[in-house]
Amino acid sequence: MGKFGKTARLVSMLGLTGGFFLVEISVGYVTNSMALVADSFHMLSDLIALIIGLLSVRIAKKQTERNTFGWVRAEGR
Repeated sequence: MGKFGKTARLVSMLGLTGGFFLVEISVGYVTNSMALVADSFHMLSDLIALIIGLLSVRIAKKQTERNTFGWVRAEGR
């Protein structure tokens, strides 16, 4: 897998994408650039996808009596 796990990589990508989203939307509004504002909302959809991915990785780690191998299918292997 490498040095960093899936959760750490997803969290770092979430931070980077969130930062770019905030910069794009603020600069887009200041400069009245419809292209930057539209691209910032595209980045927002990427943020939502990353959050869903992070939640699925976390859910896949949970084990119960019934699901002794965890929720591995939630991760999409």
